[in-house]
Amino acid sequence: LAAATAPLALLYLLAAVGPMEASLVRESGRNPAEFQLLTSIAAGAAIALSNVIATGIGISVRQRREHEQEVAAWAARTAGLASVNERNRIAREMHDVVA
Repeated sequence: LAAATAPLALLYLLAAVGPMEASLVRESGRNPAEFQLLTSIAAGAAIALSNVIATGIGISVRQRREHEQEVAAWAARTAGLASVNERNRIAREMHDVVA
């Protein structure tokens, strides 16, 4: 995350503190108010995108957790059925031996 935000921080410092000739606003030839509007729109889009990504990750984690719980419940049911089947098999064998 730091590697991704470092260039943005550098550009911000250059535009905010550095000489006006070095700033992107001056070099772009645009009106500073227009540049500020574009920057605000880009920041809003970045925030919205990060919210969508965070929500998607949260939903994915929840679905995986629910799936793991379902698999654990299925395994418990299967183990219970296997033990019942084994008891029935033993009971049949004992019945056959006694009869």
